[in-house]
Amino acid sequence: MGLGLIDWIFDNLDVQKLDKKQVVDYLAYLKEISGQETSLKKSMKYYAYKVALENRLVYLDQEAINTWHSPKRI
Repeated sequence: MGLGLIDWIFDNLDVQKLDKKQVVDYLAYLKEISGQETSLKKSMKYYAYKVALENRLVYLDQEAINTWHSPKRI
């Protein structure tokens, strides 16, 4: 898979619509491709994708905690 396709995938990814499993899958994929030797520009781009995905993961975890702690409505 060429780097152009990877860029297209992540540039067109709506991180806010991903569920937890999808976020974890994308993070694993990013870890795999970012481990390859690449330019500084590409490494920085991958890091930005990673930060966005990790922020989504934190949001989903916080949402789950808030849901778990909220009183049940009758």
